[in-house]
Order: sequence, then C-alpha cells, then structure tokens
Amino acid sequence: MSFEIENGVLKKYVAEPGETDIVIPNNVKVIGEGAFHYCNNLTGVTIPVGVTSIGVRAFIRCMNLSRVSIPNSVVNIEDGAFSFCFNLKYISIPDSVENIGARAFESCGSLESIIIPEKVTQIEDLTFYDCDELRKVSFNGNILSIGRDAFSKCTSLNKINIPDSVAIIKSNAFNGCKSLTSIKIPGKVANIDYQTFRDCIKLKEVIIPDSVTNIDQKAFYGCKSLKSITIPENVLNIDKSAFYNCSGLELVTLLGKTTRIAAHVFGGCSNLKNIKAPEDYVVTWGNEVYMPDPWEGVVVRDESSSKDDYDDDDDDDED
Repeated sequence: MSFEIENGVLKKYVAEPGETDIVIPNNVKVIGEGAFHYCNNLTGVTIPVGVTSIGVRAFIRCMNLSRVSIPNSVVNIEDGAFSFCFNLKYISIPDSVENIGARAFESCGSLESIIIPEKVTQIEDLTFYDCDELRKVSFNGNILSIGRDAFSKCTSLNKINIPDSVAIIKSNAFNGCKSLTSIKIPGKVANIDYQTFRDCIKLKEVIIPDSVTNIDQKAFYGCKSLKSITIPENVLNIDKSAFYNCSGLELVTLLGKTTRIAAHVFGGCSNLKNIKAPEDYVVTWGNEVYMPDPWEGVVVRDESSSKDDYDDDDDDDED
C-alpha cells in the first residue's frame, strides 16, 4: 500500500491489488480532501488515535466500504466525508466529534442506525439524505437545528425523537420519509418550513407546539394517513398547499382567533368533513381554498378576489 503524507496530512492513498482492509499510519493527524475517493477495493479502514479531522469527501464513493473505526480524537467529519459509501452499514461516531458536515453520509444506502454525539449541535444540510435503510437516529446532546434535506428520502425511518432543544427545522428536512408514523415538533420551533414533511405517507400523528406561528408551503403535502390535525392558537398563516393531497384528513381543529389560509391548503383532501374553530373565529383565504361544509363557529373573510402572491403558480409537484 502507498500513503502520501505531508506534515501529518494524508493527501492520497494508492491501493495495491488485493488490498481490502487497511490501517492508516500513526503519524497521520488529518485525512485530507478526497484522500480515499473512489477506492472501491476497500472494505475496512482503521483510523489511528491522533487523527483530528476526516476531510471533505475523504471517502466519497468507496462503494464497498463496510467498516470504519474512528478514534476518540476525531473532532471534525467534514462535508461529504462518507457520501455514497453504499455498503457502509454501521458506523460509530465517537464522543469527541463536534461537527458533522453537510452531505457527510449522503446516500449511504446500507446505513441502518446512527447516534449523534453530545457535542454536535447542528445537523447540516443533506447530512443523511437518501439513506434509505436508516431506521433509527438517536441524539445524545442538544441539537439546535436540523438542516435542509437532512433526512430527506430516508424511506425506512419510522421513528425519530427530535430533541426539545431544536429551534429550527429547515425545508425538506423529512421529505419522503415514507415510514415515519408520528412526529412531535419541539416547543422552540416557530416555522414549519417548506415541504418539511412532504410525502410522509404513513404519518398518522403530528403534534404542533404553541410556539409555531407559520406553516409554510407544502409542509404536509401528501401525508395521506393523517386523519386529524390541531393548529395551535399562535399560528397566523397556513401557506399554500400546506395539506394538499392529505386524502385521509377528516378533521382540522383551529385553536386561535384568526388565521390566513392560502390557496390549495386543503386541496385534494377528499375526506375532510369538518373544520372546528372557536366562536367568532376569523379566517381569510386565498384563491381556490377547499372549504368543507359545515364550518363550526367560523367567520370567513374572503380575500380570494385580491391580487396577491397566493394566485397559484403551482404546480410542478402535483404528483
């Protein structure tokens, strides 16, 4: 085997025929950018104590890599470090790790579970995107934010306990999590972002906290198993197509005094029988809102004739 090492940085690994399981030399402190990229022969890697960083795309597309031993000296796992390692079924992230970069485990199609260590405070964009065998995610610390598409297309993920410390969940974070059955949104979240839970087709229970003030476009689009939803009193806006094609939805309960409901919010909700609200509840809506009959105790203020951004330019996504 051949390692190119410069000042403690492993720049490049050159495989010899038949090498499948390697031990990185002890004098390495940093695994450099792309050092092992496209090493399809590798099945196992042992990283020595003393390494502090696994670089950007360090092991990208190591298609047959199934075992990686990471020591308790590693602090950073950089962007795309293990992306497209299709056979990586299990990896233990040590407690020393403080940062897991964007796309770090993107399309690790065999990865079944992951434990996020205590010092990590953010799940970056696309970190676990398209990990379609990922079933279990555990958090040991106080995560503050979950990035865009962080768990999107994790089609086997059936349960996740989002820590109470989370204040931001970005767009598409759980889009296409087709096995997810319930979700409790933490009490610090103010905005349910664009397509956050789109096409979570088995999602039956959603708990929205009082902290939420806005439900963004297509947030729950295509959640066909959702039968009822309670909108807390502080929600002032439900944006267009937020619950579009939630075909199992039967009951919506509005707890506040006033809400703006945009175009197509309940479009395709063919089983929606009732929307309940407090007495003298005021709702304004954009064009073509599906309005079930009867509403209970609701005063409707029609703004559908006004020219605003709720005129529907939708929809390249109606699939």
